[in-house]
Amino acid sequence: MKKISLLIFLFIHFFSNAQQVDWLKNSEKSFDKSKNKYSFKYDLLSEILQVGIDKGVLKSNENEVNLKSTLYGLMVLFNKDYEIDKNYSRLKMQRNLEIGGSMQLNNEDQKINGFSLALKYAIINNRDLSEGKDYNKIAPQVRQLQQKMASNIAPVLEAFLNDSTKSDEEKELLTKFLHDNSNIKDFNLFFSKLKPIVSFTNNKEISRLMANMQTDLEKLNAEYDSITKVIEKRPLLTFSTEGKSLEGEWEFAKFKLEYSKGLGFVKDDQNPWDIYFGAFFDITRDTVSSSKKLNRTIGTLKGGINHVLIKKSNNQSFVEVLGGFEYNSIFDGKYIDEKKNVLSALFNFTFRIAPNLYLPLELKYDPDKEKFLGLVRMKWDMIRNSE
Repeated sequence: MKKISLLIFLFIHFFSNAQQVDWLKNSEKSFDKSKNKYSFKYDLLSEILQVGIDKGVLKSNENEVNLKSTLYGLMVLFNKDYEIDKNYSRLKMQRNLEIGGSMQLNNEDQKINGFSLALKYAIINNRDLSEGKDYNKIAPQVRQLQQKMASNIAPVLEAFLNDSTKSDEEKELLTKFLHDNSNIKDFNLFFSKLKPIVSFTNNKEISRLMANMQTDLEKLNAEYDSITKVIEKRPLLTFSTEGKSLEGEWEFAKFKLEYSKGLGFVKDDQNPWDIYFGAFFDITRDTVSSSKKLNRTIGTLKGGINHVLIKKSNNQSFVEVLGGFEYNSIFDGKYIDEKKNVLSALFNFTFRIAPNLYLPLELKYDPDKEKFLGLVRMKWDMIRNSE
């Protein structure tokens, strides 16, 4: 009798406190399940690893393979314990530091004739779950519901374990079930699995209580989703630098400052909108000069709005588009007959062709020359719980 009572007590205590012990871990899982997964956000800062293959469409001199990853992403590749764990919040710097590089291929024989190295850091990154604090106000309510549920069914479980007509195999099955289901977030599912083991046929009060608690739990789950959407709309500001060498000579040194923030449009609950601004400062080599120095300086401003047009049921984007502008100004090294300032329309269409595989198509239109420039890319993103 003491052994059975101790088992029930431990069940109630462990069940009601398991959420507290693993609260960050469960917050992360909930965040990953509810968050929108789309190409634009992982271009700004990769989560685990991103591999891209760029191919010029309307100009053929761009043909390269690039790879980038956060330092945290590389750690995950070698140790999966970092992926969903308390280490996720502890490794904030590693999650905000991105390293990358590319190899440029010769269009004739596809041999490597150039490479680049890049480094990026998220100065502001509020669009990511870092310590689970956003969900803390829900944690006590979830634990109270769990404890209430465990306390209400405990007498039935104790009666079952004390019933001399029940076999040791039946009691062992219940004991194993309680051990394997000590941290439940769906009471209806838990109850439906428990019914075949322990009969609740004559206990309508238990069934009514479980239904009421499930209703309360679903309200809390709705709050989870609401908080997740708030997190995703927060600002992200990154600074990066990149250098590229082509055929043994440095081709450019580039500095970027990029900012994005989610917009609160009506349909944003289902299909995200993001505003984007970028400032670029490029120091490049004058290709028509015999000098091997980086003696041409160009400044670029980009801006626009990215929108997920079509989204799948699992929060993965299917089609998204970024529309905006690109303004280039040559500070030094302008060619003869070249315009100092050029304003172009910018469009980026992205199609998801597999769970982690995207096909972005970038088009720029110069109204003065009435000319399109294009770049198509095959991009693979590894993200947490991408399903």
